[in-house]
Amino acid sequence: LTSQVELVAYDDPEFHDSLERANIRGVSVASAVVSSAINVVTAAVGIAAAAGVLGVLHPVLLPLLLLAVLPDAWATVRGARMRYSTMYSLIPARRRKWIIAELLADREPAAEVRSFTMRGFLLRMYDAVARAEQEVLLTLARRQTLAGLVGEALGGLGTALVYVALGVLLAVAAIPLAVAGTAVLAIRTGQSSLANLLYATNRLYEDGLYFTDFLQFCADAERRVPAARSAAVPEGFERIVADDVTFTYPGADQPALRGVTVEIKRGEVIAFVGENGSGKTTLAKILSGLYEPDTGTVSWDDVDLADVSPDDLRLRTAVIAQDHTRWPLTARYNITMGTDKGEPALVAAASVAGADEVVAGLPHGYRTLLDRRFKDGCELSGGQWQRIAVARGFHRDADLLICDEPTAALDARAEHALFERIRDHSEGRTVLLITHRLASVRYADRIYVLDHGKVTEQGDHQALMALNGLYAELYTLQAAAYR
Repeated sequence: LTSQVELVAYDDPEFHDSLERANIRGVSVASAVVSSAINVVTAAVGIAAAAGVLGVLHPVLLPLLLLAVLPDAWATVRGARMRYSTMYSLIPARRRKWIIAELLADREPAAEVRSFTMRGFLLRMYDAVARAEQEVLLTLARRQTLAGLVGEALGGLGTALVYVALGVLLAVAAIPLAVAGTAVLAIRTGQSSLANLLYATNRLYEDGLYFTDFLQFCADAERRVPAARSAAVPEGFERIVADDVTFTYPGADQPALRGVTVEIKRGEVIAFVGENGSGKTTLAKILSGLYEPDTGTVSWDDVDLADVSPDDLRLRTAVIAQDHTRWPLTARYNITMGTDKGEPALVAAASVAGADEVVAGLPHGYRTLLDRRFKDGCELSGGQWQRIAVARGFHRDADLLICDEPTAALDARAEHALFERIRDHSEGRTVLLITHRLASVRYADRIYVLDHGKVTEQGDHQALMALNGLYAELYTLQAAAYR
């Protein structure tokens, strides 16, 4: 289910908490619930048999046996509830420990951990979280011990009352000696069944609490899975229109987009520019169907994306992301992503992105595994990975190509060459370019300037410079640095 949930679900803190609660005991808790339920039924049958015998021997013995049962049952259920509540409260601490351990052990942060001498600081932070967790667990153990002692004490008093009552009945000749002996055997059998019942009930109750979280998570995930949609994505769209789109991230106080309206025509090169946090990437994800707007509509020609299958739409789009994934696969699969369009398509996409030069330097060409954790694997630099990611986008040969800071890791010469290639190979396809380097968008057909979630300016480079607004200010600032 989690693999089917929309991307926005992973930006929701409540979804993460629900996921971690479901994972405290894992899916295997279902089998534990079934096993515990069987044990409860078995122990209950034993107690019922012993209670039936005592009820036949003398009616007074049966309610007295309940006095021996109920205190232990109360202590068991209370202990299980305390443990569940404690485990629930420790979710943030355990998540923090896991994150700190990843920072200490992973390769990516290793350089900064060493250069900023963060090892001692992170270890102290981990130790502080671990100590706090240990204190919580010790408190839990003390509370469970106290509840258990109270339950055992009250249960012992109840058992003593049973034997006292049995002795009194025997002393006043209310029951014969043979019946008293039978009652003792029935009581001992009932206590043995009771011990099994309490253990099984404790397991069943505790597992049931975790299983309830798991079921709630599944229900939450199912609500987030998009419903079946029947509309088809237009073949070779003529225009994409976002009309009065608003979007707010889960947990955010302010919307990321506020009534945005943009239009993209087939074959155009469109640019989104603006300062950090202006909503450029969010708007691009909405146009490509990765996010659904809170209000407003997004349509390809006259087809509303709300009626289109997300998978069908994503087959028609390609995204070159700044934070692209470095897949532990061969160079070929890092470009083709499992699709098979033949060798010419692979070579053409690599050539457009300049990735062919990267592959030429690999020991096994396209068959080279790009992960040094495996034998004969190779590691690429940031700029080389960027070229592989760009080739991945061009290999998709999609109607809409979204380039989100595609040159962030490239040097000036490689950046200039890449944008030249994008312009040369954009004929027949629509390109959406997101970048802070405004010199790269001068030749875009239309530029949208976003500021705090709103489109404040639009037009080509000359029109925006003549407008002397935010775009002209940002462009002038960047150009001044090169004078």
